[in-house]
Order: sequence, then structure tokens, then C-alpha cells
Amino acid sequence: MPDGIALLEADHRLVEALFATAVDERDPVAAGIAIARIADLLRTHDDVEHAALYPLAVALGLERDLLVRSFAAHAAVQDQLQLVATLEGPALLSAVDALHALVARHVEEEEQQLFPALRTAAEPGMLDELGARILRTRQRAG
Repeated sequence: MPDGIALLEADHRLVEALFATAVDERDPVAAGIAIARIADLLRTHDDVEHAALYPLAVALGLERDLLVRSFAAHAAVQDQLQLVATLEGPALLSAVDALHALVARHVEEEEQQLFPALRTAAEPGMLDELGARILRTRQRAG
């Protein structure tokens, strides 16, 4: 079983690739499909992190300010997703660019600060259990 951090990092790489596809896509229908997939993945990722990652981070006593910033970043991404869902044309592309920037900043902070802190604080087996919880949460999300 991969550890939970590895699963979350794989999500990050997939979303980055989908953003690249959406931006590079010349066909509006294909771009729309990529954007819809991004939205679905981000919603599932948000559910997973709130159900599995953040409870572990709190239990391990990770820095409160880091967790507060993470929650705020998730809220900003969710707000931007709601906006993206209401737009089309050039306004949609601009909103997707803003969403991409929000996600990129959050991913950078998670991968450079939160994940290393978790690896340091976690006892043996905790990250494997995190991986199991992530997989269970994904199954429930559909």
C-alpha cells in the first residue's frame, strides 16, 4: 500500500497535467471536459484531505498556522470552483487560470512544508494508514 503522502502527490501531478491539457486544448469541448475533470478531482481531493490528512496533522500537533493556511487555501479553491462552474468563453479561461494559480500555491506549500512535517512527526505505519483512509474516502466519494 502506498503511503498517503505519495497518493496525494500523485493527485497533484494528475491535476497539473489536466491543467496543462485544458490550457493547451484548442477544441472547446475537449477543454471543457478537462476542466470538468479538474473540478471533480479537486472536489474529491478536498474531501480526502479533510477526512484523512488534516485529522492526522492535527493529531500529530503540526503547526497551527500551517493548517489554518491549508484550510483557507481549500476554501479559496472551492470558491473558485463555484465561479468556474458559472462561466463560459474567455471569462471561463480567466477563471481557470486563477484556479490553477490557487492550486499551484497550495500544492507548493503542502509539498514543501506540510508533507515533510508529517513525515517527520508520523510514527511507523501512520502514513500507510493514511493511505488506506484516503483510498476508503475515495471509494465513498464514487
